[in-house]
Amino acid sequence: MSIKHWPARERPRERLLENGATSLSDAELLAIILGTGVKGRSSLDLARDLLEAFGSLTRLFTCPLDEFCEQDGLGLAKYVQMQAMQELSQRHLREQLEERDVMSSSELTREYLRARMRHYPHEVFACLYLDN
Repeated sequence: MSIKHWPARERPRERLLENGATSLSDAELLAIILGTGVKGRSSLDLARDLLEAFGSLTRLFTCPLDEFCEQDGLGLAKYVQMQAMQELSQRHLREQLEERDVMSSSELTREYLRARMRHYPHEVFACLYLDN
């Protein structure tokens, strides 16, 4: 059954509007981003299948185009949507980090380094030279 036929209190978009994004699961948030499902499967079903197939959001967002499109119901358009959403979230994080003093605490420094280095497919060694 299509999500539009579900009771309003069970639909991801309506739940997000009523309770905020933090109240939704990864699959529900992903279903909102995907927008539509495929024949016989809702966007939420598709989102759950993707999370199971890739094992994590990080793996899903960083997989190559050909691996992404191997999944039933996914193609170039959905891949582009996912890549655009990922880039917007990275820019948002970068903007937040640039607006504050990131080296004022160990937690902020860790957030900064994670944002800058999270997409390397291999281990990275970095040095911070501080004059404090």
